Amino acid sequence: MSARRDTPQPLYRRVFEALLARLESDEFRPGDRFPPERRLAQEMGTSHLTVRKALALLVEAHWIRREPGIGTVVTSPRGGVCATCAPLTRLALLLEEADDYFARIANLLEAECRRRDIALELYCHHRDTTLLRDQFARASRDEGAVVAMVPVESECRWLEVHAATRRTIILDGTVPGAPAPQLVSDDASGVFGLVRYLVDMGHRVIAHVGAECKSSGRARKQAYTEALRAVGLQPDPTLYGNGDFLVEPSSQAFCRIIEQHPECTACVCANDYAAFGVVQELNRRGLAAGRDVSVAGYGNYDISEAIGLTSVDQQPGRIRDQVVHLMDEYARHGCMPAEVLTIPVELRIRRSCAPVRTRGPEE
Repeated sequence: MSARRDTPQPLYRRVFEALLARLESDEFRPGDRFPPERRLAQEMGTSHLTVRKALALLVEAHWIRREPGIGTVVTSPRGGVCATCAPLTRLALLLEEADDYFARIANLLEAECRRRDIALELYCHHRDTTLLRDQFARASRDEGAVVAMVPVESECRWLEVHAATRRTIILDGTVPGAPAPQLVSDDASGVFGLVRYLVDMGHRVIAHVGAECKSSGRARKQAYTEALRAVGLQPDPTLYGNGDFLVEPSSQAFCRIIEQHPECTACVCANDYAAFGVVQELNRRGLAAGRDVSVAGYGNYDISEAIGLTSVDQQPGRIRDQVVHLMDEYARHGCMPAEVLTIPVELRIRRSCAPVRTRGPEE
């Protein structure tokens, strides 16, 4: 009997397996941009067509996706279900409020859940700790649900011992001691980028309207202070005001700052709502953002582009990708890594920031 000869594996299949091995390693994380087709073809010494067929298999397996205008982005596979845990059937999203930032995250996750045939439940707790705990109990009632929640941080120590914490993802904040993944923006990088940009345009008296109500606000205040020192400026506590991420309190905080420091030429804000408050106070005084005082926000809300507000984009798409990756981890292994995961941010420059100018005596 003649020996059976194995059919050689197609080249595109071997390229697929090589790329898959890279994706399964620690080289890439969800949201990273995957190398373009041309570079992969050069690196692997093969044709564009071969690489294209391999990439198509990775798209089909949900390891990557094509983003118009961006390129190829790493996601994560659909993944199998762990034999020791219930099949993943629901994602419960517990938000603080339905503002622009959280609404964008919810919309992205809704589309992903629909694609995967997973139910999405949406809750809003308005920083009411009793309501949040009740919502968490309902949202986590069965093992088939992963809970993604924005915490009321100082009141969520119960997460340290709750049985459902192992399938909980904490968003936009931290709960020290909670054995769960905690997703936070790279505030140090984002705020430093804003301060550096303003200093490069000649600004030396830079205020900050912050937020003491959440760890993200406190982290941005610390980043502002450290950024000033890094560029050779001495932080002045009287150039800081607490606006708690809200328009009116931020407007009032900036009013106090500008009354004490009429020489102030720029203001970095804890979020875009705080920036709207600062702009409101400038308008009340007959001043304009960009022309008289440069104003920068944080969050890059949809309306910010329309009004020309310089801001820091927290990249909700990357947050979506990381949540999906963690859901897959739970589906495969019945648990998720208990670590703080930092989401990269990007500066969006618009007309609300401009080079410093000397005001006339009538101003």
